[in-house]
Amino acid sequence: MKLILWIIGIAALVLSYVFESFYIFWLATAFTAVVAGCTVAHSVDKNLPAESE
Repeated sequence: MKLILWIIGIAALVLSYVFESFYIFWLATAFTAVVAGCTVAHSVDKNLPAESE
């Protein structure tokens, strides 16, 4: 999963450089942040019940 996030991040940098359009970079960055946040939240949500029990 982390590999996918790295690929998305690198792709965002490449796109922002190629098109010289900041909105593409920010859109991709926001998308990456959301995906990363959901992944972390999902992992924490799975680990918490195991620790409490």
